[in-house]
Amino acid sequence: MICSVTTGLIVEAIKKTFGAKTPTITAAIVSGVVGIAVPIGYLVIGGISITAQDIVYIVAMVVLTWLCSTLGYDTVKTAYSQIKK
Repeated sequence: MICSVTTGLIVEAIKKTFGAKTPTITAAIVSGVVGIAVPIGYLVIGGISITAQDIVYIVAMVVLTWLCSTLGYDTVKTAYSQIKK
């Protein structure tokens, strides 16, 4: 949850700041960085050794973070605009 929320916020900040015309590609790049950095940071801070199973989890985290950040914000934004009208 932390990864997807963080990715969504960073992507929106990039879109607002730089006017990114490809938010899906931007979300993919940001989710790759966040999806790798957060679990690796957790493992390093906790002093836990990285196993093959952890690598599979990290890859899954990147994909799921990308899906959540891409689908989540756009869906919420559309629903909010429909409710507002």
